Amino acid sequence: MQLAVTLRHSDLIGPFRRSGADVFVVGIEGLTHRFSQTFSLEEIASCQSKVQAAGGILWVALNGLYHPDQLPALEKAIDVLAKHPPERILFADTAVYMFAQSRGLT
Repeated sequence: MQLAVTLRHSDLIGPFRRSGADVFVVGIEGLTHRFSQTFSLEEIASCQSKVQAAGGILWVALNGLYHPDQLPALEKAIDVLAKHPPERILFADTAVYMFAQSRGLT
């Protein structure tokens, strides 16, 4: 069993890890819904490095239903994630899956 936590600030990685957290779920600014704190694309890469250094696993939540005008931003986010792949992408809209699959993130 793995303990998953929603990460609101990267400074919490160490304390959560010491408390037994294995999985850190993060949201992307403008693309993740119902998260009180999200991260920019640049911060996601930094979080990925910090989580891995602490021995944890990063999951990214892209849990919105995206309108056509949001698809370019979503595609850009998937391109960034492809450079530093998270362990999982949590999604609701199949557009996320299509973009991820086309970049080998399945």
